[in-house]
Amino acid sequence: MKKMFYGCTKLSSITVPEGITTIPNYAFSGANKLTSIILPSTLTKIGSYAFEDCIGISNISLPNGLTNIGSYAFEDCTGLTEIVLPDSVETIGGYAFRYCSNLASINYPTSWSSA
Repeated sequence: MKKMFYGCTKLSSITVPEGITTIPNYAFSGANKLTSIILPSTLTKIGSYAFEDCIGISNISLPNGLTNIGSYAFEDCTGLTEIVLPDSVETIGGYAFRYCSNLASINYPTSWSSA
């Protein structure tokens, strides 16, 4: 199920249904008009390059229960200005937020401060 909406340049919003646990690798890569994403509470993993080059995303609400963010997951999301990582996040792959040139605020889990 890789690259489900890869390169869908007119896709502007998506609501991922409850019950989905994984956003596959490259799922929305290149959907550069995507501005609204609603993720389900059941989501535990965001695959590598899942939202790469989605320049329209300015913020995203990651659900509690998310444990893994893949490598390059949000690479080149130049519109992204803020991200809040839930306490459940255990792994963030390399370059997950590479070239997010407007990312000004990252709220990380409080449990990380004691690590």
